[in-house]
Amino acid sequence: PLSAAIDSALKHNEQYLTVLAQLDRAEGQILSARAGLFPKIDLHADYNRTLELSKVYFGGQEFIVGTKNAIAGGLTFDQTLFEGGGVFSAWAAAQQYRKMNEHLARYARLELESQVATAYFDALLLEQLADVARQTLQLSEEHAALVAKKYADGIVSEYDNLRARVRVAN
Repeated sequence: PLSAAIDSALKHNEQYLTVLAQLDRAEGQILSARAGLFPKIDLHADYNRTLELSKVYFGGQEFIVGTKNAIAGGLTFDQTLFEGGGVFSAWAAAQQYRKMNEHLARYARLELESQVATAYFDALLLEQLADVARQTLQLSEEHAALVAKKYADGIVSEYDNLRARVRVAN
């Protein structure tokens, strides 16, 4: 039961889930910072369709200029050679941010587990205290009935009878 309560709390606690989301964000920042080390490749292509081609007249002859379909493309390769350590420092900062978030996630998990365990054991204790209170009431009622019988027989005083009834009422 305690492990089920802890599992449920870990799945549904907003603060803990927010910390886990921050940890995912830190992982993304590491990937983004590390991406600066790798080349950037850009591939592009253009397609043009000409419905009516241009005509040029030269020397009494007609020439058609161009083509109906034109495809142009290119590939760009970009590699930063020196950035003054900016990429490495961003990468190092992102790794430190991730470590900080790992510690925060560990702390949040332990704190949540501690709170759930405390609440669980408090509930168990209160349940046992309620049991003791029920048993005490039952014993007080039995004692009051016995004292009432003895009072009717004249064996105990009115004070003892009243004290037993007050104990039941309390």
